[in-house]
Amino acid sequence: MNERCMAGLHFFDLVTAANLPHVDHPPREPAAQLDALRRKFEELYAPSHALRAAFQKLHTLDPVKIIEGKG
Repeated sequence: MNERCMAGLHFFDLVTAANLPHVDHPPREPAAQLDALRRKFEELYAPSHALRAAFQKLHTLDPVKIIEGKG
């Protein structure tokens, strides 16, 4: 089993579950879309959110430490 699996990091599942808004079409109301994006960012950036926790855990993996020059 590789280190990524042992660490339990499942970024694709977490991103899918986050239900990110589509931004590929120009918004009719840019201010409303910006507000929705800001709310989604605040939700994902919360210390208790699983995606943020996974990104923080990512920095503890040896390959990432090596790439960052910390290992």
